[in-house]
Amino acid sequence: MFRFSVPLVAASTAVAVFLPGAAFSDTTLRFALPTSGSGDALAALAETYAAAQPDATIQVQRFPAGPGYGQGILTQLQSGAGPDMFFTNGGYGALESLLPLGRNGQLADLAGASWETLIPDAAHDAYYIGDALYGMPLSMVWVGGVYNPAVLEQLGIEYPHTEEALFDACATAKAQGLSFSTALGSSPYYFIETVAVTTGYKDTPDWNARREAGEVTFAGTPGWAEAIEMFARLDEADCYPEGFEATTISELFALLAGGRAASGLGPITLAGAVTRMNPDITLRMAPRAAGEDSVAVGFFNDAVSINAASGNIDAAKAFFQWLSEPEQQQLYGEMSGGTSLYDLAEGNFSPMVEGLGTYYAEGRFLPIPHVTWQRPQVLEALNRGGSAVVTGQMTIEQALADMDAAWDKN
Repeated sequence: MFRFSVPLVAASTAVAVFLPGAAFSDTTLRFALPTSGSGDALAALAETYAAAQPDATIQVQRFPAGPGYGQGILTQLQSGAGPDMFFTNGGYGALESLLPLGRNGQLADLAGASWETLIPDAAHDAYYIGDALYGMPLSMVWVGGVYNPAVLEQLGIEYPHTEEALFDACATAKAQGLSFSTALGSSPYYFIETVAVTTGYKDTPDWNARREAGEVTFAGTPGWAEAIEMFARLDEADCYPEGFEATTISELFALLAGGRAASGLGPITLAGAVTRMNPDITLRMAPRAAGEDSVAVGFFNDAVSINAASGNIDAAKAFFQWLSEPEQQQLYGEMSGGTSLYDLAEGNFSPMVEGLGTYYAEGRFLPIPHVTWQRPQVLEALNRGGSAVVTGQMTIEQALADMDAAWDKN
C-alpha cells in the first residue's frame, strides 16, 4: 500500500497514494518538513497525491521551523536514521542548506531528471556542485518592498521608486503618526543585502565568486558600505517604528497587519505571514527604491532533496517527478507565496508580485547575495554589524572588517 500519514501528537491518519510509472510494493517513504507555510504546502500536496492506486506509504514528519528544523534533520542524518526525502534550502547558510549536505555526501544526485531543464540559470549555483544536482527547486522567493496600498492611499502617496521619494514618504508617514517602513534592527540582513544588490552586484554580478578568489573584500567595496549606510540613514530619518532595534518578528508582522506601517523590505514570506495575521489585508511587492538601478531580487530557496542513504531512492524520485509537474508546481507557488518555475518561464505573475515580475521578464534580476556564501558566520557578522552601526556601537568600517574576517576564517 502507498499511503500518506501525518503524525498528530499520538495519532496518525493514512490515505492511498499513487506512485506514477512504478510499482513499489510495501514501500514506506518518510518525508520530513518544517512547521511553516512551505511545509504546510508540501504536506497538502502529498495529501493531494494520495488519490489513486495504492502502492506504498508516505509518512510526514514535522520539525519546528527555523534552527530547530535544520538541527532535527542533521541529527537524524548523522545517526543514520534520516528521512527518505526532506525539505531543504538552496545554496548555503542554514543546517538544511543542500550544498553543504551534498558536499558531505548526504544527498542523492538528481542530475538527469526530466525536470532538470526547468531550473533557471539564476538558480544553478545554489543547486549544483560540478555536474551533481542536490535538490529540486520549488519556487522563486521574491525579496523587495512589501507594501499596503490602503495605507499609502491613507497617506496620500504612491510607493516610492527613487531614494528621494523614499525619504519624502518617510517624512509624510511620520507627520501622520505612522511609520513608512518596518525593520528588524537585530536582523537587518535582508534589508542591507537588497540595497547591496543595487549598489554593488548590479555592476559586478560575480562579486561573490571574486570574493571567494580573494580579488575583492567587503571593506574595499563601496557598495557594501553604501548599503549599511542606507540602513542607518533611514533610521536617522525616522522611517522605522520607535524601538525598532528590539522589535521581534511577530511585532513586525503586527505593525504591517494593523496598518501602523506602510511597508517592509524583505522576502515574500513576510507578506504571507502578515496576510495570515490579517486575511482582509491586500499587499503588493515592488523593487527596492533605487531609480534606474532598481532590479528584481529573489532566490530559489525552497527545495526538496533525497537522502543518499535512503533505501527508497527510486520511489522518492518518482514522487519528485510528480511534484515537478505544472499543476503541482503552481499549487505549491500559490500555497507558499512564491512563483513556480513554470510561471517564471511563462511570465505569469500573481498580482502581488507583478511589479517585480516585469523586471524579471526584462532580465533585470539578481539573486540575494548570501545564498552562495559558504560560511554562515558571514551572515551572522552582517546582522551583528548592521545592528551595531545603528546603535552606535560599531562603525561601518568595523562591521565590514568583521564580515571579511568571518569570510576568511577556515
